Amino acid sequence: MKKQTNLLVVEDDLSMREFLSDLLSSDYNVDCSVHGGDAKKKLLDKAYELVITDVIMPEVSGIEVLKHVKEQCPGTAVIVITGHSTIQQAVELVKLGADDYFSKPFNIDDLLLVIEKTLKHKKFLNERKKSKETDGKPSLFPEIIGKAKVLKPIFEMMRKVAETDATVLIQGESGTGKELVARAIHEKSPRNGRSFIPINCGAIPETLLESELFGHEKGAFTGALVRKFGLFEIANEGTIFLDEIGEMSLTLQIKLLRVLETGTFRHIGDTNDITVNVRIVAATNKNLKDAVANNEFREDLYYRLNVFPLVLPPLRERKEDLDLLVHYFLKKNKLEEKNVGFSDDAFKVLEKHNWPGNVRELENVIKRAGILCAGKEIAVEHLPREIRFAGNTALSGTEIYEKTFKAAKAEFEKNYLERLLERTSYDITRASKFAQVTRAYVYEMLKKYNIDYKRK
Repeated sequence: MKKQTNLLVVEDDLSMREFLSDLLSSDYNVDCSVHGGDAKKKLLDKAYELVITDVIMPEVSGIEVLKHVKEQCPGTAVIVITGHSTIQQAVELVKLGADDYFSKPFNIDDLLLVIEKTLKHKKFLNERKKSKETDGKPSLFPEIIGKAKVLKPIFEMMRKVAETDATVLIQGESGTGKELVARAIHEKSPRNGRSFIPINCGAIPETLLESELFGHEKGAFTGALVRKFGLFEIANEGTIFLDEIGEMSLTLQIKLLRVLETGTFRHIGDTNDITVNVRIVAATNKNLKDAVANNEFREDLYYRLNVFPLVLPPLRERKEDLDLLVHYFLKKNKLEEKNVGFSDDAFKVLEKHNWPGNVRELENVIKRAGILCAGKEIAVEHLPREIRFAGNTALSGTEIYEKTFKAAKAEFEKNYLERLLERTSYDITRASKFAQVTRAYVYEMLKKYNIDYKRK
């Protein structure tokens, strides 16, 4: 089967060109080009499964060859060989579409393995592309609810990176759905069917986190009664999701960097290397650039993780998705089948809220409201106080002038009383003293606006 596979080697150095040709000709059909211009001509005349190109060449560079292949021959894989590759250069090559890269001098066995792996991976992608009935629209990720404009480029980037083995760094505020995105990328990748292992690096103490990630030998430390496999072993051939990566200690960052660079690590208490093939997707709600500047995060690890960054927008920047999300969570919590929905006033309150907890906060609010609602309609009173206050304080800007004096005054009085009760823990005596009115007047106003003053 290998002999049916066509490879094109683009290398201006005669000795390297002949070396690669001799090395690969026993297993593949190999053609050679002296420079990028000649390679472009050959690509017009013949279909190649793989192009191996040097970067620096006269006339047409390897980067131009890479771009040409991605534009004109998207079914062809590209491996780039560089003189002295830096992390930043490697990142740029991956962003431009390189399937892999090597720095000179390279290990022959490693090169042969990468060529075989790249060809298998590209074959998988090409076959899936023929069979799937999608045009790359967001429906490719039905797990993620939203049609906002700010999500469209994110869906497209997810689609592209899912087809690769690139390391992904997902950035976004708490509650924006970073794990959901990581899982969606895994499920649309060639690793689908293998393990997806999530772990929150900020929720586990450093000593325990090291054991969780890398495993330990029996007797490695007090309490290590048996040998334990680490999550990197369990996730082998699959994906590991490192949530809150910014909380990882500098000591563990060094060990993680080694996994990214060599694919190896050691159990605590052992001197033998363990080799794994794991895709790493990391996430953070921190600004890692600032963390690097403050010596809280390793710069080399940051560049290794930031091969393909994804920045998720907060809910307040995609309010047009609120209606979709509300219907989704009503259905998820089996409220929609009971014909439970939001009143117009309650939905307006949701629209005005800033959602600092993002989608997670919205889901929790809907769960709570569904429990409190005895009928078919979720009203304003079923929403948390902090949201009602945020949603009902329309007495600012130009909105106040859209109300009559009587309506504006009534809204102010109601909001004032609710805030007053909140501040005084629903103690009517304290509330009346603070407001400098009688207790009888407070009771009268509470009755007027139907405010429950017995809540704790």
